[in-house]
Amino acid sequence: MQKITQIPARIKIAHEIKAAILSGQLAPLTELVQEKLAEMLGVSRTPVREAFQLLEKDGFIDLVNSKKAIVRRFDASDVAEHYDLRALLEGQVAFKATQNHMNTTILEELLLEMDQLAGTSEFIEKNQAFHQAIWEASQCIKHVEFIHHLWNRIPAEFVSISKSAQLQANQEHKAIVQAIKNHDEVQANEMMQRHILRTKQDYLKRLEQTKPF
Repeated sequence: MQKITQIPARIKIAHEIKAAILSGQLAPLTELVQEKLAEMLGVSRTPVREAFQLLEKDGFIDLVNSKKAIVRRFDASDVAEHYDLRALLEGQVAFKATQNHMNTTILEELLLEMDQLAGTSEFIEKNQAFHQAIWEASQCIKHVEFIHHLWNRIPAEFVSISKSAQLQANQEHKAIVQAIKNHDEVQANEMMQRHILRTKQDYLKRLEQTKPF
């Protein structure tokens, strides 16, 4: 057995910055300065510089010079590719979950909760729980690994939290659940893909509205 080791500082720092980018706390084009971040986090500049290199490799920031970076602005092509991949993968996962005779009890409970939480940030957490339940029921390990990766690739700041948008999303969830209950894997696939591709259009519209002139 290998010795248990602490997580390197560069990994922790990269995780914190990435989380702030994905949550919208660090907006696109925000300047990140090594010295300021090192002071704020109580570390030397070296792990911050190494964290910058990791984040640049993953496409979250662009390095300006050896000491500064800016948060990358995701463009429409990034977003479109992200959602197109998700639609294909999650559609297949819904297909497999239906073939596996998924018990829909947890999904139906989440549907009720999301109806009550529409228009709040808590809806987003329940939405992810809904999708994750289907992932797990599919038993498609490799698919799910890649879907997890995709879910943590674009900022949530352009995901609508309006009540009407979330109620629409939940109506789409209900169509997915009905297809699973009917043991109609083709319909489950189609409804999941339609749901994610409609979400893509909503995200792109909000992204366009915030585009700098």
